Amino acid sequence: MQFKSKLVIMGIFMTLFVLCGQGSAFAESKELLAEGTYIMGDGETPTIAEERALLQAKRSAVEQAGTYVESFSRVKNYQLTDDEVIVLASGIVEVQVVDKKRTVNGNGIEFWVKIKATVDSDKIQEMVAKVKNRENVEDYKKLQADHVRDEQVIAQLKQQLQQTTAEDGRNEIKSKLNEAEIGFSVQYWLDQGNRYELNGDYRAALNAYSKAIYLRPDYARAYFKRGEVFDKLGQHEQALADYDRAADLDEQSTDAYNAKERIDEHRGQRQRLIRGVGMLLISGLTNRDRYIDRDRYRSRYHRQY
Repeated sequence: MQFKSKLVIMGIFMTLFVLCGQGSAFAESKELLAEGTYIMGDGETPTIAEERALLQAKRSAVEQAGTYVESFSRVKNYQLTDDEVIVLASGIVEVQVVDKKRTVNGNGIEFWVKIKATVDSDKIQEMVAKVKNRENVEDYKKLQADHVRDEQVIAQLKQQLQQTTAEDGRNEIKSKLNEAEIGFSVQYWLDQGNRYELNGDYRAALNAYSKAIYLRPDYARAYFKRGEVFDKLGQHEQALADYDRAADLDEQSTDAYNAKERIDEHRGQRQRLIRGVGMLLISGLTNRDRYIDRDRYRSRYHRQY
């Protein structure tokens, strides 16, 4: 009996030891709480109003996460700039809505949302190299600037609507508000796509950018971003089609032209390589291995391009 009791006790200690060991191997995660509010005025829709409240809560969560990321990166000596910290924080925050409600006040309906944001330290380490890419930082800054611009436009339109009594004038302002709401939704999906792309979830990024294009088919940036993801997936014909569309819609932007040139350059290099192998065959080096090389290069590069 004593022997069996000792075995049981040893088993308990071994189990605790294993569990403790596993716990130390798990990534450290930090949970944050944030809130956002938005007052829906005349001419706005509840869906967009709720999304704006959520956006405000996410911004608050990202700011809190940025403080945590900065502290963690300093310990790890990642040497991140302020811009890189905030981009990294926005990319790794996982958000869950824990509560929301609507209340009526004097100016309209107020939407309130509370979220729980989780930050995983393992993801910080994974994302460091990506945020060092200046393009990712510039994309994020541009998106945030567009959000601020849209908010200012909507605030001005809401003020104009309150001050206008003529029916024709009110209808015109409401139409502009509706267009601004579409713009907000486009920026929302671009923001989502950018986050998915940063995390390497390219299929989800394609879906998000496609939704932005559906809402605004004449928006060059959405085509460029979707082309960028097609490019990363190796689907170069689709990438070129989106880059072409982006270049047609925005002739002043050099991003699409540069991307097209890069793909064309890759194509040229591969075609020259295939021709080079062919010339070796013509020169008399017609052994079996050379034929295999030629066929391998042709099948590989013609399939990709």
